[in-house]
Amino acid sequence: MDGISLTVADCCPEGVTFSLAVIPHTWQETTLRGLAVGDRVNLEVDQIARYSERLLIDSRKDAYSKPAAELSAAWLASNGWS
Repeated sequence: MDGISLTVADCCPEGVTFSLAVIPHTWQETTLRGLAVGDRVNLEVDQIARYSERLLIDSRKDAYSKPAAELSAAWLASNGWS
């Protein structure tokens, strides 16, 4: 968020809101403490997290119908990795 790498600590079941855990050093040394509710921020999603989520969802769907796919360059490419 705004160039600061943060980790989501909690997410509501509906996926509408989320909570962040911010360590004191990050709070003191970044622009976070100057933000107020409603301020605009730049959000970027970690691509690795996005791919990991997709792989987890796909593996859950496939878990009962077939064995897990073997990890290979072809399999990674077919699942969004480049």
